[in-house]
Amino acid sequence: MAIGTNSKKTFNNRYGAVTELTKRFASNLLIPTIAASVFCSSAFASNIFINELHYDNAGGDVGEGIEIAGPAGTSLQGWSVVFYNGSNGTSYNPTDLSAITLGNQCGGYGLETIAVNGIQNGAPDGLALVNPAGSVVQFISYEGVLTATNGPAIGMTSTDMGVQETSATAEGSSLQLSGSGALFSDFTWVGPQPATFGSCSAIQSFSTVDTAPQISAVSPADGAANVSVDSPITIAFNEAVTLANDWFALSCSLSGSMQSTLSGGPLVYSLQAQQNFLLGETCSITISADKVTDQDGGSNPLAENYHSSFTVTTEAVVTACEADATLISVIQGVAAAPVDGMINSVRTVKGVVTADLQATGFKGFYLQEEDADKDANPLTSEGIFVYQGNNTHALIVGSVVAVTATVDEYNGATQLKNATQIEQCAASGVTTAATVSLPVVAAIEGVDYLERFEGMKIRFDTPLTISENYNYGRYGQVTLSNGRLMQPTNVALPGAAASLIAEQNALNQILFDDKDSSQNPYPINNPDGSQAQTADQVLRSGNQLNNDGEGILNYSFGSYVVQPISEFSILETNPRTSTPTLEGDAGLKVASFNVLNYFTTLDQGATVRTCGPSGDQDCRGADSAAELTRQRAKIVSALVSIDADIVGLMELENNASASLQDLVSALNAVADTSQYAYLDTGTIGDDAIKQGFIYQPDKVQLNGDFKILDQSIDARFIDAKNRPALIQTFEEISSGEVLTVVVNHLKSKGSDCNALDDPDANDGQGNCNITRTQAAAALVDYLATDPTASDDPDFLIIGDLNAYAQEDPIQQIKAAGYEDLIANKDPTTSYSYVFRGQAGNLDHALANNSLAAQVSDIQVWHINADEPRIIDYNTEFKTAAQVTQMYAPDAFRSSDHDPVIVQIALNSTDLSVPMCNDQQATIYIDSDGYISGGSQHGDIYSGILRGTNAADVIVGTVNADYIMGGKGADTICALAGADTISAGRGNDIVFAGEGSDVVFAGKGNDSVHGGAGFDLIWGGRGRDIIDGGEGRDYLFGGAGKDQLSGGEGSDLLFGGRANDFLDGGLGADYLFGGRGRRDKCINALHTFGCER
Repeated sequence: MAIGTNSKKTFNNRYGAVTELTKRFASNLLIPTIAASVFCSSAFASNIFINELHYDNAGGDVGEGIEIAGPAGTSLQGWSVVFYNGSNGTSYNPTDLSAITLGNQCGGYGLETIAVNGIQNGAPDGLALVNPAGSVVQFISYEGVLTATNGPAIGMTSTDMGVQETSATAEGSSLQLSGSGALFSDFTWVGPQPATFGSCSAIQSFSTVDTAPQISAVSPADGAANVSVDSPITIAFNEAVTLANDWFALSCSLSGSMQSTLSGGPLVYSLQAQQNFLLGETCSITISADKVTDQDGGSNPLAENYHSSFTVTTEAVVTACEADATLISVIQGVAAAPVDGMINSVRTVKGVVTADLQATGFKGFYLQEEDADKDANPLTSEGIFVYQGNNTHALIVGSVVAVTATVDEYNGATQLKNATQIEQCAASGVTTAATVSLPVVAAIEGVDYLERFEGMKIRFDTPLTISENYNYGRYGQVTLSNGRLMQPTNVALPGAAASLIAEQNALNQILFDDKDSSQNPYPINNPDGSQAQTADQVLRSGNQLNNDGEGILNYSFGSYVVQPISEFSILETNPRTSTPTLEGDAGLKVASFNVLNYFTTLDQGATVRTCGPSGDQDCRGADSAAELTRQRAKIVSALVSIDADIVGLMELENNASASLQDLVSALNAVADTSQYAYLDTGTIGDDAIKQGFIYQPDKVQLNGDFKILDQSIDARFIDAKNRPALIQTFEEISSGEVLTVVVNHLKSKGSDCNALDDPDANDGQGNCNITRTQAAAALVDYLATDPTASDDPDFLIIGDLNAYAQEDPIQQIKAAGYEDLIANKDPTTSYSYVFRGQAGNLDHALANNSLAAQVSDIQVWHINADEPRIIDYNTEFKTAAQVTQMYAPDAFRSSDHDPVIVQIALNSTDLSVPMCNDQQATIYIDSDGYISGGSQHGDIYSGILRGTNAADVIVGTVNADYIMGGKGADTICALAGADTISAGRGNDIVFAGEGSDVVFAGKGNDSVHGGAGFDLIWGGRGRDIIDGGEGRDYLFGGAGKDQLSGGEGSDLLFGGRANDFLDGGLGADYLFGGRGRRDKCINALHTFGCER
């Protein structure tokens, strides 16, 4: 083949100006002098290609990745995949493939799957396959074409694959090449269809073509000048080759023919002349084509001889230690990128070796300026990384070395590469670790605070908490923070308050790595020097790393990462507990448990759609019988330890009964004494998953039939998004007391609700918040009707509500008189789920006031949220050792949600006292016409009832009452009649009842329900929820951010001073926006002044 010289392609990006050949080929081979690179034709490149891609699916994206195909036995040393963002053409997430050697799964061709999280799914985005010479051999995109503005594909325009995935694509799908051949050009992209990652596809067959080997790169390149006198010569081939005697000749104008020592192979060979070149001479390289043959069985030689030449420098060599050194701080500067003019310049630096990572995937070492040479500017870093590629140099950590190399910016971190000299100057030097405190201060003029420590030794000023371990088993990484990070809307109201916490959380976290860039390590290196070889040795979130170790701070893929250089002891501040620990009076135990897609129908890929009530939906959960066995064992272990009398389950396969029957059978086979039964509901709704109940028949029995809340009962409960609620009344056998439990699973925050005009409002609550809030309102209204005819006031709402504790759906339920049992016990640090390092309660237990008084304890049992996914039941994306050794059939990581356990001591209710919102009245009219309770106790009732400063429960009469709440959080039931109600100052709940009523909400965050009749209701100063009910009502928002619902009838709704939500409901309604500029109005005949 003809060998040509690749012209330099200089480009600018956030990393500065670099050349393609220097960026990739030189970085991997670490050859001392490179001015240009030689590359092979696209015909060669295309026999190694991207063969499969998955980047988007319904719900949260899972299983994202690519598959590389190529001739069996091919080493991908030096190859990489670089992803591109189509919105600006910039690169992200460069992925090194050097550790891969292709197998032989497909008759002479091998396949390798590379899992890649966070592949962008805009329109368009793309990816480039880059060979060891830095040349792009495949640049493809999906959902359009893009032009690269940086990275190895700079200036190139992608080729649209012609197929794409969407947010509706089924999980387990991918885009694949179809056809027959040996080169990328022989195939056509198809899909989406069931993924075949790592396996031969039925739609593709490979035919091996034994092509001649090719030279992919030579250094020094043809025409190179100023080559050092001791420069090695490096020859890279596109495939493994065998070299015969006299395959290579080196002749120089002054030195004559020169002998060389050969090393490396069979893909990349290095030759070192046995004597230095002479200054200024020109040397010629000749490679004899017939002496170089491939190793794939055909013994094909090179197509033609290769010739090139280079010129040796005319300057005498100065050793690195003798050279004038540039301070590391001068190179680093005060910005994220090196000082202007530094990129691609050759510099000599001297410093102390602080970490030697040449033998790891990082392939380099860190230098730090000696303390005596540090500058006085605290904003400049004193450390830097030296990338060695496949070269290594014997180093002693702590010694002082000088390095002459090229300044580069790689993935946002300043580094040196292409070292021409590495020389030890002193046996030891002194460097002091910088002290880092979390949280850090916010970026100043676009420069992150931690930038000043990039490449330096650091230590922390206090022990740090492991706030997330999601990638612990995948990359050996955990996230650290100063104290546990809470989900903002778990502890603060959505909006400005939650946003402030989110900003603080972002500044209070840092990644901690294991000094190894490989994926799926086994065993996993722990910070204290131990290794996790079994499931009980993993790092658990909530535990802490002591501040007794030191590490190097580097920057990679958009995050600051600590690479430890000494041990950090582990403080067990959040130990596992083998069983839940409940206190208080024992009684019934009710548990809520999201079992993470417990399907007895195996998931066979996105195109095998056999699940759901109609048998036409994707299956989820276990992909094989082995995975199902592992999943079942873990869930059963958890349930046995919980030992609840009633368990509400979420994410069960929505079949008639098989999923529940399978689980109960397995549970009864191992339970010591307790035997479980399940509530047989059949399928529920149309989703692939449903809720269910299991219970212990010797403790409780069913009381009446179950009920389902869906859209047919209340239009606000949109069951195309929310799973229908399951309601059942249970009777405690020992006492005869009953309670009604409803298990829920509302729509997730990551789901698409755009069709309902319910996107993310950027207030911290995610997508579908209105959908969840309306479902919550429908739920409490339905429970108020006692749907199971329990004739008992005790109600418990449990389940995965997909809303954190301070979000609107939870507030809606609380406004109806329910207490958040978890928040009552622990309002600031409770959690059942961890997402992106932040913990919060998605799983809830809310009891109405009657039942809340009987709750003796509640616990969120932390067996899942704090555990890394490496120990779950799944077997994909794990090595064989991880699958077998990092699994145990115990409760830990049986799901991704923690179970919630409520302990209740049921007691009887005094039926002689009237009830209001499931609470016994504290102020009411007795049967003799006297006032009972409050300051008027014992007075004859004359039409006026007054509350106290306490939290009163006030019940009126069926006549016209004048009821005045006091300063407490009152609950008022006016009953029938034309009543006038002044709620008072607390956070009150008012039920005006039938009749034409007048209600003044007062100063608190009130919930007012008008009931039937022509009602006039004014909101007060707080965040009020006002429901006009049946009849023609006039509703007026107050000073707070209110929610006004007209209900049935032709109503007039007027917004108040803040940004209100107005829902006309049924009838010919008129909605008027108030002083708020963003009032949202729905369901109206006419709207005025509302946000469009």
